[in-house]
This record gives sequence, structure tokens and C-alpha cells, in this order.
Amino acid sequence: MEKQMNTRHMPTPEPERRWDWEHIWRSPDGDDWRVLLDLKQVNGRIAPVAMLIQAVSAKTPLTHLTLVDLPLRQIAREAAEAETEFLQSRIGRKAAPHGGRPYTDEELQHVANLYMTAWERQIPVQRSVADALDISLSTAAKRIMAARKRGLIPNDLRKGKTND
Repeated sequence: MEKQMNTRHMPTPEPERRWDWEHIWRSPDGDDWRVLLDLKQVNGRIAPVAMLIQAVSAKTPLTHLTLVDLPLRQIAREAAEAETEFLQSRIGRKAAPHGGRPYTDEELQHVANLYMTAWERQIPVQRSVADALDISLSTAAKRIMAARKRGLIPNDLRKGKTND
């Protein structure tokens, strides 16, 4: 009978990775842990897509009990809120979902401008608005409908008609 050997696979080292969020967490045992998160936009929301957990003291082993105690949901929520706030400050517009508040005239005029540009270029208008605003197709359709209701997009625009 042949004896099987246990082998360990070492991960391929990454070049200097930049993490989006760092959180120091103290476990109930009193050990400090560094939790690093990589954040991306997923389905219109900021969410963690990668994580690294390191003991601040190299002598502390990572155990399943430590993982059970780790408040990952709270850390991820805090990171996503901070990242969303940061993005809002950088781009000067709301990066989070619309939240049901009424659209401003400026928002709907922007939607109408995007719509008309796409229509004049004969490219799909909903997809163009969705891509420009980084929103879903259904959200783009709702905003187009709202702009049309306010008279910012003519009702008589149809495929094949010219804009004379």
C-alpha cells in the first residue's frame, strides 16, 4: 500500500497589492487583527470582493474561533459606507441608489441630454443612459420615463424618424 504525502500549495505572491480598506479589530481574547478589504461596485452597490486577515502580532494563530467572532458584516458595512462617501465627494454626485426621492430638474435634464445624444447617434438610448450614469437598464428606463413626463424628452421620438 502506497503512503500518501500531504503537500502544501503556497499561493503565488501578488505584487504590492493596494487594499481599499483597513480595519484593526480586537478579538474577545485581546488579540489585534488587521482586516484588509478590496471593494468593488457589484450590482450598483459597493461590496467587498477580497479580504485578507492578519494577526498584528505574528505569534497569534488564526483559528476558527477567531473567524467566528470576527464581525465581518459590520466591518464590510463600515467600509462600503466610507467608500461610497469618498466616491460621492470625488465625483460630486450621489453614488448610492436613488432611494425613492424625487428627481431634481437638473438630474432629469442630464438624463434627457444623454437620451437625445444617444438618439441622434442612433445607439440604444436606455443602454447609453445606464452606462453613462452607472445604473441598471431598468433604472435608466424609469429615469427616461420621468424625464419624458416632465416634457424634457419628446413623446414622438420613434425608431427610424429623423430629428428634423
